Amino acid sequence: MSDSSLQTGSDALSLPQRRAGGWLLFFILTLVFIGPATRIFYFLGSYRHSLELILQTPHSNLHLAFYISEQLAAFAVRGYGLFAGIRLWRIIPGALGEAKRFLFYLAVFSVADYATGAMFALLTPEVIRVSALSQFLTGQIKPLVQNCGYAGIWYSYLLKSNRVRVTFSCPQPHGS
Repeated sequence: MSDSSLQTGSDALSLPQRRAGGWLLFFILTLVFIGPATRIFYFLGSYRHSLELILQTPHSNLHLAFYISEQLAAFAVRGYGLFAGIRLWRIIPGALGEAKRFLFYLAVFSVADYATGAMFALLTPEVIRVSALSQFLTGQIKPLVQNCGYAGIWYSYLLKSNRVRVTFSCPQPHGS
């Protein structure tokens, strides 16, 4: 055996493998690919229908401004998730904190989006207000529960996982 192969072998033994795998890799894939793709497909699928509904309301300019700001905020949250996912994938210091912040922002955004959507449903004409509010509250509860459940489960995983702890632990200096 040559000296270079011995050195490579001893280096491999002294440094732990720090790479994303298992459930951590799956979480990263949801941040980098699945989450952004889902957001884009949802936007493209609902854009025309949403605009038709907005133009039929008595306060269409207000609803349109809300819709635009809601979509921008949703893309910003998912963009931050993409950023955090790439940093996790590359095992960059601070990435774990960014992933946790993304999960917190996702849950807060989902609750705020649901609450403001309900308030806008209250702006519908009085004749159909109860029906509109009921349809909104029951129709939009699924994304709220999905996003908050996703955030809670993955946040818990990031706190308790041995793989995450090993992958993102700081290397101990030798000779201290």
